Amino acid sequence: MKAADEKLLKDTICNICRLELKKEEIEQKLKNEQTDLIESLGFDSFLMVELVVELEAAFDMEFDVNDMDMEELKIYGGLKAAVEKRLDGDV
Repeated sequence: MKAADEKLLKDTICNICRLELKKEEIEQKLKNEQTDLIESLGFDSFLMVELVVELEAAFDMEFDVNDMDMEELKIYGGLKAAVEKRLDGDV
């Protein structure tokens, strides 16, 4: 993933995160691609839906509801791979 795209991905996650964490703290957690957005950043199902909608707008793409695997998307590395796949036109 291009650095600018990853920055946009992280910025979108930071904007939606409801925990009282500084942006730097969230970005530190996202250095680990195994970070669970639900366990580590306090996301719930509503925030995950909001995140998907915001990512679709930010990257001008769409997730196909049939291809969405929440177990994959809740892990930062899985989410990053899913976005990258769509940006590359592999889906």
